[in-house]
Amino acid sequence: MSLCKHCGIEIKDDAEVCPLCGFALEHPHDCKNIYPDIVKITKKISIAARIYVTCAIMVMLVSIGLNYYDYPESGTLWCLVIAGGLVWTYLLLKIVVEYEYGYHVKTYTMVFASFLYLVLIDVVFGFERWSLNYIYPAMILFIDVAALILMIVNFRNWQSYMPWQIFMLALAILGVIFSKFHLITKPRMSWITLGITGFFFVATIIIGGGRALTELKRRFHLT
Repeated sequence: MSLCKHCGIEIKDDAEVCPLCGFALEHPHDCKNIYPDIVKITKKISIAARIYVTCAIMVMLVSIGLNYYDYPESGTLWCLVIAGGLVWTYLLLKIVVEYEYGYHVKTYTMVFASFLYLVLIDVVFGFERWSLNYIYPAMILFIDVAALILMIVNFRNWQSYMPWQIFMLALAILGVIFSKFHLITKPRMSWITLGITGFFFVATIIIGGGRALTELKRRFHLT
């Protein structure tokens, strides 16, 4: 009996790959703690993360104290930028370094975290909206390209990335809506992003054909 960690199903024959997704199967009787020693590596990462959290709390408290006494002169809460950077680094340690997260989850999570951190910097230093005018559409385009590359690399299971395309299309539409309410002051990039994202999504449906439509029906529970 084998286990597909991607689909979560058990296969009773002697197949080496999953018949549903094509991923390599795991054989429980062969799963021993062989080199590299994942248990020891995980423990070291966990200890490093706890040490980092302790040091980060100390740095945050010091920065808050310094900013409190300096605030009337500086006029900015720069301690929030330091706190955000520490949180971003913790996510990098926790999400990217640890093994249980897939590479696509790591990539998308860190892209979103980086965007939020840049928005924080923009807000702290006067909110000139460069984070929404340029970074927001750039984030959407980056994930569009990443999803396209993953579809090509993982062509046997390409339709699993369609939900990300739909999500990015929704974010691109939201960017245009933001421009109508003047949250985005330079909407040209938002419109370009909406056009590119929409094109990728429509192209996926046309090229994917019935398989793409089946995935959409499954995701949205359509009959």
